[in-house]
Amino acid sequence: MKKLVLIFSVCLIAVVAVFITLSCSNGTTDPGSTKPELITENRVFTSPPIDVLFVMDNSGNMNPYVAKVLDNAGTVLSVLATKSCDFRCAVTSTEAYKNTALTTEYSKKSGETLITRQSAGYLAKFKTNLDMGINGSGTERALESMRSALSSSYNAPNNFPAPGSFLAVIFIGNEDEAPPANAVSEYVQYLSNLTGDSVTQKKSVGYSLSVANEQTKLEGETVSNRISELCAALGGFTYDIHESDFAPFFAECANKTLSLATPLTLGSTPDATTLRVSVNGMEAVRSQSDGWEYNQTTNSVSFHGNGVPAIGSTISITYMEAE
Repeated sequence: MKKLVLIFSVCLIAVVAVFITLSCSNGTTDPGSTKPELITENRVFTSPPIDVLFVMDNSGNMNPYVAKVLDNAGTVLSVLATKSCDFRCAVTSTEAYKNTALTTEYSKKSGETLITRQSAGYLAKFKTNLDMGINGSGTERALESMRSALSSSYNAPNNFPAPGSFLAVIFIGNEDEAPPANAVSEYVQYLSNLTGDSVTQKKSVGYSLSVANEQTKLEGETVSNRISELCAALGGFTYDIHESDFAPFFAECANKTLSLATPLTLGSTPDATTLRVSVNGMEAVRSQSDGWEYNQTTNSVSFHGNGVPAIGSTISITYMEAE
């Protein structure tokens, strides 16, 4: 009897041992199977140089808006400077399409054509260059003026935009492109060829401070349909010139430009639900407005709004590799 009890006990222990072994194997007995590993990628946040072109409407009906533009447009440069980003800024008008030295050469009223972060008193110099007056042509052609200024022999010595830089074009005005009007796609293609823009790596963007819709336009103004179409095609946006505060527009121009210029391409394809991002040791918020987001198409992480780090920040990205 004692022998039977002993045999039964040994068998029971063996069964329990097998059950525990199977339970700890996560339901697989394949010795070749592996669990996804936690991957950590550490980066230093860097940006290509940013070249910013302002295309300013210098016609008479801009008079109600000029002072507010001049008081706020420097926000673009101050935000870039706060992020320790190197930039160059040029200014042209909506009559640069005439392609004469007087109309097409970049503004240098401050004594400097290209304003940089290293320029002494760069905000004051930029404001001086941007003040194009209100005595320009009433036939405003912002898109063609952009192309003329960027491709004109008058501006060739400036090497603007520079190879390898990211180009942001900011249109300011209260009228749309006057005829004769070329297809918007022609200007999209022009900028793509100029900068080397591609689906996986953007190199240019456009923004418009203009009349956004029929409900807000005043007498003598036109909705910026064509200019807005270009900006949308380039990944930018339009802000209505009748808004009371221009500072948010110009700040977002700077932040979005940095966001588009600095995607962090991952070394492996992640399980997106496991992604975690920290900046200088502090976990960053996942947000499309003021944080970071993952782009599955480009397999990259980008920062947005006030969540864009300063250049030189340490970025740590952890994730489980997708199975």
